[in-house]
Amino acid sequence: MVSACRTPETMIPKLMVTCSILFVMSFFILSFAWYTNSSNTACLGPAAHLAWQTFAQRVRDHWDFHNVTDPATREGWIHRHQLYKEMQQNEVELLSKRDRFEAASTSSNYVLAFAIIYAFTIMLTSLYAFLSLCCCPNNWYISTCIRNQYPAHLLSGVLCLGLIVSSCVHAGLSEGLWSFVVELTGKSVCKEVVWSEQRNWCPAVIFFAIVVLMLHVHVALVTYIFKRDTEALAKKIPGSSSNSSSNLERGRSSTNSSGVQQQNKDSLDKPGIGGASIESSKGRGFTNILTFKSNNDNEAGRSRIPSSRNYPSSPILPINSATNEEHNNPLTKMC
Repeated sequence: MVSACRTPETMIPKLMVTCSILFVMSFFILSFAWYTNSSNTACLGPAAHLAWQTFAQRVRDHWDFHNVTDPATREGWIHRHQLYKEMQQNEVELLSKRDRFEAASTSSNYVLAFAIIYAFTIMLTSLYAFLSLCCCPNNWYISTCIRNQYPAHLLSGVLCLGLIVSSCVHAGLSEGLWSFVVELTGKSVCKEVVWSEQRNWCPAVIFFAIVVLMLHVHVALVTYIFKRDTEALAKKIPGSSSNSSSNLERGRSSTNSSGVQQQNKDSLDKPGIGGASIESSKGRGFTNILTFKSNNDNEAGRSRIPSSRNYPSSPILPINSATNEEHNNPLTKMC
């Protein structure tokens, strides 16, 4: 069953069914959290508080009966402490009820915390996965969404396990409290509320949470195998798109560059095409400003007027033959 889910096409319908189940389960957990909070604030917490108030009132009445009103002296303080210890021994049953109600109220707070965190976690993750799989633009996005389900279901499994443990502890601590919650709170409705919470809600939540926990484990295992396979495939293929879009762009650029290099190599290997390109490149060049000839014409043997920056600005005049003979005559030199 696990090996059949390794492709994204086969995992999409199964993940969508899983997301639908978890989305419905989140509302059930939120309902349980609301009922637990109502039971705690209306029955369990007030019962523990009223039990302690009843014990404190009985202690004060016992002190008044023995005329112990001034604890300023050492004898008075010792007498009060002895009477207090005596009342603790006489009211063991009342104090045990108070301790049980207080423990049940504390465990109810833990159940409420795990229920709210777990319900909102599976609600948001299932909604994100469902919308992503319905509106996925390409296979890369589908693979990314599937790989993200592994940490999401791993976290949800841990929270679900915490909800199961806290619900079991709360159900054990609330056992039998409905029988004497009415005498402490004075509310007859509290008996039905505590009984329904301990007998109906807690077993139902524990059962469905165990089923959903196995679902979390299965989905986390499947997505982990898919993630491991895609990462192994990405290591074998450098330009694979399974990791990120940057790998895809690097693969495309490397493919394009290799194609351009191969095309240039093929063009150089062909003599006709290469010769034609070389000859055509010889016909190109910038035009000389002075001669209005291209540089390639100068390379063919044609003369070029040198630049005036290397010579004086005065024109170079030709020397005639008469001036040359006069210059070379020795008599002229002596004069």
